[in-house]
Amino acid sequence: MDPLGKYAEYDPQSAAISAAYTAAFLDYYHGDLKFGQGGTYRATNFASGDKWKWTHRPIGADTEQQVVNSRNS
Repeated sequence: MDPLGKYAEYDPQSAAISAAYTAAFLDYYHGDLKFGQGGTYRATNFASGDKWKWTHRPIGADTEQQVVNSRNS
């Protein structure tokens, strides 16, 4: 890890608060809501984006666009 590098390999803000946020959420999720006991909760799952198709074909277009358009026309 290069602290003076131009790019970071991780998000320092996320590394600082993720554990506390996840612990508080799981306490509420399992304790108060009584949901998901015995299950696995993932705070992040970056690999899920690898399977997503990030393009779309607008109505009436011949080609796909690279940006997903979620605007309601």
